[in-house]
Amino acid sequence: MQYPPHPTLHFSDLGLPPSKSRFGAITGSRSIVKFFNARAALFHVFGQLKSAQRSRVLMPAFHCVSMVEPALCAGLDVSYYRIDRQLQIDAQDALTQAGKDVCAFVFVDFFGFPANVEGLLPELRRRGIAVIEDCSHSFLRCVPLGFAGGRGDFTVYSFAKLVPCGVGGGLRVRDGSFVTPALHRPAPGDSLVRSKRLLEQTILSADRRSLIRRAYVTLESARVRRGSRAAQSRQAVDEVQHQLEKRDATHDFGDLGFNVARAGLRMPALPRWILGAADLPGIAAARRRNYEVYSEILAAPGAPPSIYPQLDEAVCPWAYPIIVKDRALHDQRLRGLGVPVWTFGDLLHPDLEQAATRAAFEDARYLSRQVLCLPVYQGLPPEAVAGFARTVAAAGLSTGAH
Repeated sequence: MQYPPHPTLHFSDLGLPPSKSRFGAITGSRSIVKFFNARAALFHVFGQLKSAQRSRVLMPAFHCVSMVEPALCAGLDVSYYRIDRQLQIDAQDALTQAGKDVCAFVFVDFFGFPANVEGLLPELRRRGIAVIEDCSHSFLRCVPLGFAGGRGDFTVYSFAKLVPCGVGGGLRVRDGSFVTPALHRPAPGDSLVRSKRLLEQTILSADRRSLIRRAYVTLESARVRRGSRAAQSRQAVDEVQHQLEKRDATHDFGDLGFNVARAGLRMPALPRWILGAADLPGIAAARRRNYEVYSEILAAPGAPPSIYPQLDEAVCPWAYPIIVKDRALHDQRLRGLGVPVWTFGDLLHPDLEQAATRAAFEDARYLSRQVLCLPVYQGLPPEAVAGFARTVAAAGLSTGAH
């Protein structure tokens, strides 16, 4: 069976588990402002922090480009501090750059693991710099179940990383200084298209022998044939099946870049329902279980090392990250072997080389070329995860210097 790299929506995700398992039951849920996505939350925070005297933000040199674009669109200059090859913050590099023109310092809890920021916080606050904790990789913490982060003045979440809701971001504010913007509902047409794709994802998550899945693929192939009479029936069905599964596997909801217009939108109704209906303790437990399967099997000599070989009891992981030398030579091969690997940080912002120190740039480039992510999401049975781990261990991957 072929598995996608990220969680997909199932009909069971639309039902309601016991109330204690739901988003609204977690302490502090009412204080979280829901945006269209996490980028929108960052954009509004940046816009309110910017001033004539403070118009620069410090960000990690290893990053997702979608975190940088909201700052630029808000009119801020961006500088980058070093993240070393174990994804730890170089505190000295960060403080060296934290001048009087800096309004915000952003740090990322990579893959759901808390960043080593405690030693920096007092000095940053003494300098009047707002701290933003980016918990986009995982909005949950465990033992007890709750929202991740809370160490910064602002904490940002991306709900779709853990829950198959497609879009949705959140913002938690430490001291109430943030002025919540007036957010609008998405246009009906946009919501309809998004809901249709979520429904397609739900249907395609069913067994291939499922009557509803077979009927849907047949109807879609008929629609394709009407647009191209020359297509043969069998070819049409195969092509529709391929395209639907390809879109599902890439987790693409047409929301890959930062869109300023969408920054003014609230989280759509259907994604809010899916988030509210999610069995959060079950999601956290399944992800931790799958992470530990990788940890056990990939501890063997010669297996690629993980950046985080040990799972802290509070972490709800986004993925199991490994270091693979010349990753681009291997990731497609692993996908061909049935392991749904994916990447993070492979595209760095074009300004990085000029806006970061040489050491920061080199380490960011190293990580962008060597980090490979193995899926741990809740829809994966442990036996599938064990199979992925054994395939990776036997693949003869060259490992990077960790």
